Amino acid sequence: MTDKTKNNLRKGVGLFLSVWTVLVGVAFIVQVWRIYGLGDNPFTVDSIGAYFRQIAVPVYIWLAAVVIGGVLLLAFPVPQKKVTPYIDLKCTLARLNKRLPESGEEAKKLQKKRLVAQWICVVAAMACAVIALVYMVADYQLSATSGFFAEHTEAERLLRALIWFIAAAALAIATAYFVQGTYKKEIAFAKSEIAANAKNGVKVTAQAERVTLKDVLLKKFAFMQSKWFTLGLRIVIGVLGVVFIITGIFNGGMKAVLYKAITICSQCIGIG
Repeated sequence: MTDKTKNNLRKGVGLFLSVWTVLVGVAFIVQVWRIYGLGDNPFTVDSIGAYFRQIAVPVYIWLAAVVIGGVLLLAFPVPQKKVTPYIDLKCTLARLNKRLPESGEEAKKLQKKRLVAQWICVVAAMACAVIALVYMVADYQLSATSGFFAEHTEAERLLRALIWFIAAAALAIATAYFVQGTYKKEIAFAKSEIAANAKNGVKVTAQAERVTLKDVLLKKFAFMQSKWFTLGLRIVIGVLGVVFIITGIFNGGMKAVLYKAITICSQCIGIG
């Protein structure tokens, strides 16, 4: 078996396992919600067993896929690859721009596009968050009139809000890829301009560094980057954590948490 075939086999099993894991997780959530709707004390051994048997086949398929994936990983281990160092495109572009008298027209167009895309992403993401929040907290008539969502309005609210959160995440990912692409193109333009200037004998003097508010704050609070400051901060946080734990033990907080945990396990999940 060739390396390409092994790689495709690993990718295929990994993709199937990823999708099937999501589907099985959704099936578990739906079944738990259905059991919750049975009434008083719904989480019994009989109800849990009956609803689990309805999704038993997908769960067993998922377990088999996990085992097969582990066996494939042992039989066909992933070859070690040379790790390439991370390159900060923004820093690379800033370093190249210092060797140019000014940015070219193409670079300026890319900068405008990047700025517009980032602002559109911020505004659209805030709008998606507001809409999702409205679905979660606003009191209005939902669309479902029958079925599972009509009986469990919270599920419909969560689903509607989740759709907008997913849309905001997808928009942020797309914007990040677009911004990265503009940086790469601008770096290519900067390199070509530097090469053209060198060919034509144009000498560029080093540009003066601009002092920003970030530079001032970093210089003023440079002690915060010291390893001793970090160590001291960790010690203080650790001591505070121990103090809070001891305080909770003496004021009865530990007993209250333990009682709630026992109650949840015996009443909600159905272990007791």
